[in-house]
Amino acid sequence: MMKRSTFARTALATLLALAVTPLPAADPDMPARGPVPFSSFDADGNGQVSQEEFNRAHTERLQQRTRSEKQYRYMGNAPAFGDIDSNADGGLSREEVQAHQQQQRETRQQQYQQRQQQMYQERMNMNSPGGMGSGQGGGRR
Repeated sequence: MMKRSTFARTALATLLALAVTPLPAADPDMPARGPVPFSSFDADGNGQVSQEEFNRAHTERLQQRTRSEKQYRYMGNAPAFGDIDSNADGGLSREEVQAHQQQQRETRQQQYQQRQQQMYQERMNMNSPGGMGSGQGGGRR
C-alpha cells in the first residue's frame, strides 16, 4: 500500500509535469471514469506500458476530470505504477493491468457488500426492542 507522502510527491510531480509538458491530443478511448483500457496506457502499441506511458495516461485522466469540472474524489485511491507491476520488471503487461483491475473490482464489490451488511445491521438495531427506534428512551423527549 502506498503511503500518503509518496502519493503527495507523485501527485505534485504529476501536476508539475502537467504545467511544463505539452500533452498529445486527448485519447478518445480514455474513459471519464472506471478502468482505463490497456490501449490508452500503451501509447506506442508495443504491448508493454512503461512508467512514462502510465504517468502520461494518469495525467490525461486528471486533465479530463479537471476540464469536465468534476471532482476527482477518489484520486487518493489511484494505483501507483508499482502497485500494478506485479513482477517488478519495470513494465506493465496487459495481463498485469487486467489482473489489477479485476482485483480492484473485487475489492470494491466486497466493500459494497460490507456497507450493505452494516446498513442492514444498523436498521435491525434501530427496530429491535430497546433500540432507538422502539420508543424505549432512545428517541427525543
